[in-house]
Amino acid sequence: MTVKFFPLFAGLILCAGVSCKKSSSGGSGSYHVTATVDGKAETFNVNAIGDKISTQGVTAINIAGDVTSNVTGESITVSISTVQNNPQPIRVGTYSDTSTTFNVVGGYNKSLSESYLAGTGIYQSYSQSMTLNHFKLVITAYDSSSIKGTFSGDFVNTSNIPIVKKSITNGDFYVKVVKF
Repeated sequence: MTVKFFPLFAGLILCAGVSCKKSSSGGSGSYHVTATVDGKAETFNVNAIGDKISTQGVTAINIAGDVTSNVTGESITVSISTVQNNPQPIRVGTYSDTSTTFNVVGGYNKSLSESYLAGTGIYQSYSQSMTLNHFKLVITAYDSSSIKGTFSGDFVNTSNIPIVKKSITNGDFYVKVVKF
């Protein structure tokens, strides 16, 4: 595992064991993570949460959620982290897997045995063999207690030959942020 993917997996571990309550009973104020996966709308609201981790000069923000509380494994994680040799603050703005200042990655688990990755490192490795849409993360609001934004891009399952991709569009999140 490389350092650039650490925040993604740290977020998955955190969100697997943390329960999160919605901030209201409905409407635009509710904590949520949603996305369209290959044309199908999905809701990842179980354990929907964000975390902020700072260690060894790197700061990472992870957003994650599960489809169900049952152990199906279907979940999504979006992560942004600073680059150790050039740390910049993470702020409201648009980030892409083409950035040299931030690592922007995502993970989509269809099941316990079927996983897809997107973002920094993935695009460069697999864009030669297939057309991939860059992974993009837009943070529209961020403070000490919550983060809100959108995401999209192609996620690849590198364990398949030929490589399989999932197109994720309309990603939207608003989650509580906990700090470590």
